[in-house]
Amino acid sequence: MIVLSPDEMASLDKKVINRGFPSLLLMETAGRRTAEIIKRKYSREQKILILSGPGNNGGDGLVVGRILDIWDYDVKIIVVGKLDKLNDDPRKNLKICQLRSMKIEFLPADIDLSDLKNNILEYDVMVDSLLGNGLTGQLREPYLQIVKMINSSGKNVLSVDIPTGVNGSNGKIMGEAVRAETTVTMAYSKVGQFIYPGREYIGELIVIDLGFPKNLVNFNMYNHYTLTSNEAKRLLPKREVTGHKGTFGKILILGGSLGYEGAPVLTGKSALKMGSGLVKILTPVDVYQTVSCYCEEITGDYLTIEKFEEAVKDFNVVALGPGLGVGDFQKKLVNTVLKKASIPLVIDADGINNLDLEILKEADNQIVLTPHPGEFSNLIDEPIPDVLANRIKYVRDFATQYGVNIVLKGASSIISDREGNVYINTTGNNGLATAGSGDVLTGIISSLSGQKLNIYKSAVLGTYIHGLAGDLAEQKLGSYSMIAKDIIENIAPAISKILRRCKE
Repeated sequence: MIVLSPDEMASLDKKVINRGFPSLLLMETAGRRTAEIIKRKYSREQKILILSGPGNNGGDGLVVGRILDIWDYDVKIIVVGKLDKLNDDPRKNLKICQLRSMKIEFLPADIDLSDLKNNILEYDVMVDSLLGNGLTGQLREPYLQIVKMINSSGKNVLSVDIPTGVNGSNGKIMGEAVRAETTVTMAYSKVGQFIYPGREYIGELIVIDLGFPKNLVNFNMYNHYTLTSNEAKRLLPKREVTGHKGTFGKILILGGSLGYEGAPVLTGKSALKMGSGLVKILTPVDVYQTVSCYCEEITGDYLTIEKFEEAVKDFNVVALGPGLGVGDFQKKLVNTVLKKASIPLVIDADGINNLDLEILKEADNQIVLTPHPGEFSNLIDEPIPDVLANRIKYVRDFATQYGVNIVLKGASSIISDREGNVYINTTGNNGLATAGSGDVLTGIISSLSGQKLNIYKSAVLGTYIHGLAGDLAEQKLGSYSMIAKDIIENIAPAISKILRRCKE
């Protein structure tokens, strides 16, 4: 599903309007469908306060208020700003509201806000239609103080398009932001609604159809996406009735070291649970016995460069790095794999820590890197705070520069292909922040690739399934007590949920 930046949404709005779709009709549709959601969520006994700004987001709020008034809700509209500052369409909708003798007040920027505080206390539900997606700078007064009042009120809040104060391009909080219970967004979701910290302020996200003619939407021009459950189902590799071990993919894992014997095993177990036909681990001789005892279904051998070169001919995917360690041998191994493996590579953990970027750039096979922010920070030599603040930019730049696919793990993991198309993952929770979680993800992605799914789609779907398995584990155990084993045990329920096309 495409996700738009505020600028892309504004351009699409303009295109649709220029082709003959009246802007007033768009505003009417947005307001009416938002009002319908309010009607579903709140009874007529609950009093509704609409806080509207001077722009089109405020105009949507005016339509919401008028429709609710028609439906006999107790509604009051407070317009922040002066009448002469309203855009044309909001001004027309204000006039219609006035014709209905609705309760409307203006709140000039320089007025005392004590009356507003009393209004907030009097009403049960607030509709935030103050600023919308156009915000790029820090919140200024009186909006800053109004947002603080909304958040301290403890009332139910529904935001129109995006909570005031959340940057729709990157999810940054512009000084302060409304914490919404529900966000109703127009036509398509926005990038900043999925990126933390903004995502935390969105609440339940509902996308409403404005009726844009599909032939006016050039889907190929956008490069931000999220994966829906229906799309995930379509990506899942089909299981042939007459299939055998070779049909479902053979995964070769290179990893393990003293103290990290469990990492490659977690990768192997998750690959098997995801449907791989055969998994083999090559691991150093000093940990081989320990690793080989962990899982009866996984085969193994000693890890040498010669044994890798001999074994790789019989496998479909190499998972490189779980628990591998850092050192001269490991660096030589990673470089050899990059040069000599013609099959897809999923490179994680110490596979990344031992990378030579010049050799990576010359590699011509399909590669997925799965770093966490610390590993990625070291890879690109940028501070972790900068990476976290500009994750999409850094990931896209790296993927396109080195011609690889990359999964930057974390809350709302970012997945980019070598052309710069970016998926923002919507599944998962903080219970996934546990030792071995990344090893499980490596196994899932490797398994999907081994089942002949495109390597980038394997990264996108694998990240989604990994997060969904974590969500199912959290439902049973809570986020405090989850461990990597629990994620593996919920891969099967996650797949089953996708196949049933359960509503997200």
